[in-house]
Amino acid sequence: MQVDYRLAPEHPYPAAIDDVFAAYRGVLGRGVDPASIILSGESAGGGLALSLALSLDRAGLPRPAGVLAVCPFTDLTLSGPSVATYSGEDPASHRDSLTQLGASYFQGHEPTDPMVSPLFGDLSSLPPLYLSAVHGEVLESDTTRFAELAKAAGADVTLEMIEDSVHVYTLFGFLPEAQRTLSRAAIWADQLAGEAIERLL
Repeated sequence: MQVDYRLAPEHPYPAAIDDVFAAYRGVLGRGVDPASIILSGESAGGGLALSLALSLDRAGLPRPAGVLAVCPFTDLTLSGPSVATYSGEDPASHRDSLTQLGASYFQGHEPTDPMVSPLFGDLSSLPPLYLSAVHGEVLESDTTRFAELAKAAGADVTLEMIEDSVHVYTLFGFLPEAQRTLSRAAIWADQLAGEAIERLL
C-alpha cells in the first residue's frame, strides 16, 4: 500500500506525519495484523516512516513488524558530516536541495522535534529496522548515525551500505544494487513474519 501524504511547502509539518498516522490507523482498522506490516520509505519518506514508528507506543498503537528505510532523511538540522562533505557529488541530492526541502517542511517548527527529525527521538521503542544508504552521498551520516543510536537503544538493526550508487537508488529498479537490496529486504521481512508466527504458536 502506498500512502500519498500531503507535501510541503503547501502543506508543512505536521500534515505529512498526520497523513501517515491516519493511514496506519486505517490499515489497523481494517483488521490487518500489525505483525504483517512493514513501514517503508526512501529519503524524506524514510524519515517519515521512522518518525511514525517512534510515535506509535505513545499513541497507544501496536508496532509494525519492522521498518525499511532507504537513504532516510533523519536530521533536518543538516548536522550530519556527510551533508557538508559530499554535497555536490550526487546529482540526486545535495546540501542546497536538502536545506530547501527541510525549511519548506518544518517552516519555523523546531527541526529537532523527533516528529520532524527522528534522529533526536527516543529510539528504544523501535521495531526491527532495515536501513540502507550509499557511501559518499549527502545523507550517508543520517543513516549511519541513526543506525548507531538505534542499536545503542536496543533496537534490532540491519544496516546495508552501498558502494558507487546514487541517493534513493532503490527507485531505479534496473540498477543491480537496487535489485540486491530489495531481495535482501524481502528475505528480512519474511524472517520477521516467520518469527511473528512462531510467537503465536
